[in-house]
Amino acid sequence: MPQRGLAMRRRTTNAVRRRVRALIEACDADPVDVRALRALATAENGFCNNVTRSQVWARLVGVDPSVRGSVTDVEVEDSVRRQLEVDVARSLWKYPDNINADQREVLRTRLLNIMLNILHEYPDLHYYQGFHDVTAVIMLTCKNDALTLAIMRRLVRCHLKNYLCSTMQPVIQQLELLPVLLQHLDPELNNFIQRAGVEPTFAVSWLITWFAHDIDELPRVQRLFDFLLSCHPLGIVYLIAAVVDLHRESIMAPDEMITGSADDFPFVYKRLTTLGLFDVERAIQTAHNLMHEVPVQQLYQQVTWTRATRYLLQASVTARYQSFMATIVHQPAHKASAADEFEDYRDAPASGLGGVFRQLAHETPRILFYLTTAVTMASTMYFVQTGQAPL
Repeated sequence: MPQRGLAMRRRTTNAVRRRVRALIEACDADPVDVRALRALATAENGFCNNVTRSQVWARLVGVDPSVRGSVTDVEVEDSVRRQLEVDVARSLWKYPDNINADQREVLRTRLLNIMLNILHEYPDLHYYQGFHDVTAVIMLTCKNDALTLAIMRRLVRCHLKNYLCSTMQPVIQQLELLPVLLQHLDPELNNFIQRAGVEPTFAVSWLITWFAHDIDELPRVQRLFDFLLSCHPLGIVYLIAAVVDLHRESIMAPDEMITGSADDFPFVYKRLTTLGLFDVERAIQTAHNLMHEVPVQQLYQQVTWTRATRYLLQASVTARYQSFMATIVHQPAHKASAADEFEDYRDAPASGLGGVFRQLAHETPRILFYLTTAVTMASTMYFVQTGQAPL
């Protein structure tokens, strides 16, 4: 038995070494072999360990992993600073769990300084509760504040951009994609949730914190980040759909209080917001497969928004992601799309900004009609209220 156990450990060690070697080779390629990193992110155990993980995360967002240095305090608006200080004071309780109170305070100061620098550099961004959860995971993984700041600079301009707006509308619009994915993945479960009248906003915490606020174990959160940092910014919505589906039995468990109507709302909502532990590897694999079956471009076409809204949002996401990828693969932005770099998630034929705006052009008469109608109504109301013609 001891010899068998030793042989198993050797095989495991050799497998990890091969994985690390493959990760390093993909990172050192010029340009970075994003496709290989994506494949390794979805394979079991992902990026192996924190040393390798921090290097790969940096490469995946177009940052030099050799960045070193500390991050100091900077000036921001007093109201923003107060909000950050309150949230940071409540953070870093779940992990790390092997430090004393003084060490925890040092980590909190570092976390605060990183976020202050982000908001100082990008005054157009609006801090949201949960941003500190994402930043903390990056900081604890990289163990390097300058590298953490560099990675966060990239994420706030792409993956996290919708959550740092002045309103929640972009967040709500992103969550409205969730029922489309659930309908494809599990129609019975989706219909059950819909009948209860539960809106997809039940998952807002998972979305804006990448599950970091709701999972108590850092290695499990890091494993999810492996996947999310390696894929399209909407990958988090696919992951949420996968997690909900993994809990279908507990969500749909028979209960005499469940009647199959809108009266079920409080019971179903509670079940959805109190989901227990889940198999991280299964969730990642399910989300990965779902991105094959329902590519991002097709996802937008299935949402019950107006065509103009669908095309404009799709154009915004596409342009932002193309620009993000361009710095990683050293290509012009219009060529660095998900379809070009990630053939396994190839978009529909009309993908990219060109296709989006060609489709949008067909809607121009309708858009002009709505705009003209709105202006006419506003002018009429102004005349009725003031007795004067609008300028």
